[in-house]
Amino acid sequence: MKKSLLFILLVFVCQLTMVAQNIDKKAWKNMYSAQKSMSKVYYPSDWQKVIKKLQKALVYAPNHPFIIYNLGISYDAMGSLDANNYQKAIAYYRQFLASNPSDEDIKEVLGRIYRVELIIQSMYGYSTADVYVAGYEGKVATLWKNGKKIPLSDGKHDACAASVYVTDKNFYVAGYERNEKNYYVANLWKNGNVERLTDGRSHGNGNSVFVHNDNIYVAGFDDCPRVLWKNGKKQNISEFRHIYSVHISNGDIYLVGESHNLGAGLWKNGYFQTLTRVDDKRNSQATSVFVYGEDVYVAGYEGGFIGNPVALLWKNGVPQVLTTEEYYYDYHRPSDSKRAHSVFVSGNDVYVAGEGRKYGGESFAVLWKNGIPIHLSEIESGAQSVYVLGANVYVAGYIMNNKKKVAVMWINGRMQRLGSGNSESNALSIFVK
Repeated sequence: MKKSLLFILLVFVCQLTMVAQNIDKKAWKNMYSAQKSMSKVYYPSDWQKVIKKLQKALVYAPNHPFIIYNLGISYDAMGSLDANNYQKAIAYYRQFLASNPSDEDIKEVLGRIYRVELIIQSMYGYSTADVYVAGYEGKVATLWKNGKKIPLSDGKHDACAASVYVTDKNFYVAGYERNEKNYYVANLWKNGNVERLTDGRSHGNGNSVFVHNDNIYVAGFDDCPRVLWKNGKKQNISEFRHIYSVHISNGDIYLVGESHNLGAGLWKNGYFQTLTRVDDKRNSQATSVFVYGEDVYVAGYEGGFIGNPVALLWKNGVPQVLTTEEYYYDYHRPSDSKRAHSVFVSGNDVYVAGEGRKYGGESFAVLWKNGIPIHLSEIESGAQSVYVLGANVYVAGYIMNNKKKVAVMWINGRMQRLGSGNSESNALSIFVK
């Protein structure tokens, strides 16, 4: 607590110095008094004294951005006492955004708003939807439905459920299972019944499944060829070294992955496009594709083989670096982005799930909303897949526990364990119906 208070006090004092020459003396007196009260804050309720002094300052300097901003921070800090304080915090944050702040300040305050909105939704949001999560636990390919485990394999050989898609009547899962000859076999499970997509005489895998007009598409590989199966019929896709995601929109087929020159690639109906890199000297991978209207969104990352990886989001081929620095009511958390694994678009909002990296190397799960990061966990973790339905945001991933991955999901930022913790598990794909 002392470290975070020191940070906010330093920021407060610096800000007071900058605005002192352009503010009413009575407003300045109350703002300075609020700063002194901050030095005595140890419990959320202590912020009430700060709020009273800031509100007095507001009388003498109406709509002053500095006062508005700090009122937002103060009510944010008191949200755990009364959820209405979160609503007040958002109102002040939005009032601050109307004051024409800098781009850097806009990004910071939007991050605060998105985080508080998730907290509110987790408190009051209610959904009757079914949540399907694909992954593995131990050697077993696993589907969790509303948190209940459904084994897809018998556990005799390594198996994994990599992707899930649900229609009105059926659920489909793509993945793999190792056979007696030690080869991975690409599998498609329909309502738990398995269909082998490869013959088991070489390695194969189903990485992504999508259903469109009763046609079932699976992207993956069969030995060297990277392939797309449509209703079990294979089409070789020679442009890719790896294919990670398939998406269908208006009858158009989109695939993304890694090209033979170690660059992120997008394939549409047979036409291949190498996605622009931020640094041409670094490798890149595209891990997820989502089409919304006329816009094509691709999540992925750059680096890994050459330099540390950096999370990216491409919109219509133009890359955007996703940062992970986050701001709480009382302190700032610096970090680096690492990888983006999944993208989902809902209305005007773009969500990306992935990982950041703390200074020191430990990964943590991140959800980006419109490029603004929201940290889902502060322990070692990762976010693998995101799905949005209505006002609810669902993320699948893992946390580390006793040096083992444990499958989890977050609903509006609130974590729920899926794996037992007895053996390693991971949640790789999520679908909500």
